[in-house]
Amino acid sequence: MEALFDEVAGTLGSPAIVFANAGVSAGRGFLFETGQLQNVQMEHWQRVLDVNLSGVLLTMRAAARAMKPLGRGRIIVTA
Repeated sequence: MEALFDEVAGTLGSPAIVFANAGVSAGRGFLFETGQLQNVQMEHWQRVLDVNLSGVLLTMRAAARAMKPLGRGRIIVTA
């Protein structure tokens, strides 16, 4: 994300607005497919956390750094 924002800022200037939208799910039957959690299901859950939480956090952090030269900006987040 840092490299992406560096490239965008170098080409277009610092962003004034960033919209971070994420939304993946673990899928149907995640909790009780066989009455207990399965390892493969935990891999799906980790992907949900990676995309919906960590991905958004990394986007916000890179966006805020890229907005700093403007001294202002807005970050909108949905997940």
